[in-house]
Amino acid sequence: MSAATEPCYVFVVAARGGRLRDTAGVASEFVGRAMELDVLAGRFEALARRSGSVVMLTGPAGIGKSALAAEALRRHGDPAHVTVVRGHCPKGGVAPPLWPWQRALRLAGATPEAPRQGNGGAEAGAAAGQRSWSATDPGNAAAAQFLQLSRMSEALVAVASERAVVVLLEDLHWADAASLDLLQLVTGEVAGSGLLVLGTFREPAPEEAGGALADLERYGTAILRLAPFTRDEVARCVGEADVTESYRRTGGLPLLVTALRTNGSNLGTVVSGLLSGLTVEQRAVVQAAAVLGEQLDAVQLAAVLPEMDETAMAQALEAAWHAGVLTAAHISGAGRAYHFAHDLVRDEVLGRIAPVTARALHKAAARGLEQTGDVSEAARIAAHWYRSGRDPGHRAAAAHWFRLAADLAREQHAYADGARHLAHAAGVFDAVDPQRAPALLDLARAEYLAGRYEASLHNCEEAAEAAKANGQPTLLAEIALVLQGVTFPHASEAITRLCRTALAVEDLPDAMRARLLAQLATAATELNTPEMAAECARTALELAEATGGFRAELDAARAVQMTLTHPDDTAQSLRLGERAVALAAHLDDPLAAVLGHQWRVQAGYLLGRLDMVEDAISGIEAIVTRSPLPLTRWHLLRVTAARAVQEGRFAEAWSCNEEATYLARAGGDRIATAVSYVMQQQLAHVRGDAADMSEELWRDADLNRSDFPAGGLLAGDQSARGSGSA
Repeated sequence: MSAATEPCYVFVVAARGGRLRDTAGVASEFVGRAMELDVLAGRFEALARRSGSVVMLTGPAGIGKSALAAEALRRHGDPAHVTVVRGHCPKGGVAPPLWPWQRALRLAGATPEAPRQGNGGAEAGAAAGQRSWSATDPGNAAAAQFLQLSRMSEALVAVASERAVVVLLEDLHWADAASLDLLQLVTGEVAGSGLLVLGTFREPAPEEAGGALADLERYGTAILRLAPFTRDEVARCVGEADVTESYRRTGGLPLLVTALRTNGSNLGTVVSGLLSGLTVEQRAVVQAAAVLGEQLDAVQLAAVLPEMDETAMAQALEAAWHAGVLTAAHISGAGRAYHFAHDLVRDEVLGRIAPVTARALHKAAARGLEQTGDVSEAARIAAHWYRSGRDPGHRAAAAHWFRLAADLAREQHAYADGARHLAHAAGVFDAVDPQRAPALLDLARAEYLAGRYEASLHNCEEAAEAAKANGQPTLLAEIALVLQGVTFPHASEAITRLCRTALAVEDLPDAMRARLLAQLATAATELNTPEMAAECARTALELAEATGGFRAELDAARAVQMTLTHPDDTAQSLRLGERAVALAAHLDDPLAAVLGHQWRVQAGYLLGRLDMVEDAISGIEAIVTRSPLPLTRWHLLRVTAARAVQEGRFAEAWSCNEEATYLARAGGDRIATAVSYVMQQQLAHVRGDAADMSEELWRDADLNRSDFPAGGLLAGDQSARGSGSA
């Protein structure tokens, strides 16, 4: 092999890690990372004792995260004792939600439990392929998402109870939000299992991924932050004679250190060296490959370059492999599967493509992927159309595929990822495009389901302006109804404006008018205008009952309930609770049914009717049995704990609240978590024992232990927890 290609091949084989190779490509010693390898060795030893953990390898691009993971698996991942599965997060959010986990579960043989029948509006609608972003609310949405993630986590832990399993997740800084949520959930489940999750995470990471990494570290994930090579480690790579200059030029970054001997330390110089031995035709293949992505598919590549025959394509890929631009992912009966040696190399190649050429390649890639008929590639197709230029047809195609990608995300309960795709879709349309308002409306609904209320409100206001500008008054009512139950002052003021604008539209159906009045009543309650709230709520309920609209009547019942503050209102509150339960049954809305039963519980206590309280709690228990959404169980645990406190059964109350706190924290519901923490503090004061307050409460509420008497709040004994006595 020529001098121009052989050293490049040596570089690429070594570039992603610290394992040196001789000129024949034979592995020798692994350079550096002694402390990290010791930590990982300890994790594998614990794994053998069925003590699992989550470990993240972090650091800048080119620091050797993947190489360290590979070396640890080489040393400790004996196939006879450990099942190793891998998942990869593609750059740019072009994979379906939960993609790295789904692949890992499939390879591990982990099959999540199938959903039970009657799991409620959110899950049932998604399972049936319902694609309306207005079909549910954040409570149902969060509960359905948490239920799905819980099933995936439980399936993986179940497999790991039978044999040791290592899940390697690469490039988590590019992971979708749902995958990061599942990672956090798994973190809380691995301790007593034979599961080790090993992830690579580039820092600095995008904001959302960086926040997820901080949360993981907070709740027990081990973070190994990799530093550049030391001067001695650089010397082992390049030789002592050149170490001073080499260390200065590379800063110890392994990617550049291992390239220095033949290509120089500048990334542009490195890539120029890699490409120098390729023909013009071969470079065109490399450019097309860079446009397609990190992982290469020969069929898709052929669709991008249809004028090139199969043999020439194969030869070009092999030449790029020998030149060091690509590496072989594996060799199978179908031949080699290639990917870029490093994503920094791919980025550098992309940066060298002329804009007109890049647009043409993206267009060809979009059309080629469309021809496969694989809808799971929707996000990737959309991204290619978006980058293919400003042609109206291309932009319309991008919006279409972004919406399909959002629909797929919703079906996976990945609402934050759906919102991201819908934001791209809305961004395609200019101010005078009639499709802009509906796109912003869908985006606002997606942000609402993801719990991003400020973002949802902003998009509602933009959607309303677009609807008015483009003569679409019928959309105004839908826009005003997006944010249900959101009552902070700024939102209430904006919702009031949106409702008044919508109510001014002529020929508005009475059921829609009732819902708008109910929404207006809710906002008026928050803005401390009780007379207006009561009047709007009363009118809404009258209209809703007259029209027979179940959803309108339920919305109105909630609005009226908020205005009932006097003890004499108890009887009406009870009637509304019973009606809400009946309406929820028609709407297949378990959380609305739970809400109705809670009104019945409150009325029962006020009336001194403990039989009514018992009946309402039994109703909630029946809902939980039919619809095992975490949020419905949280409500059941809350009312059960409250009843136990009233009856002096403090141990039972503590146990119920402990489980409720876990569900709230695991589901990321901060309000529910805060409510559970309040119960912890109340029990601690009643029982006189500060030990009733969890470590999470001390930390999250920023409480100081010195504020509480030593030995307990009231000199209580922690053993009371087990006895049930105060």
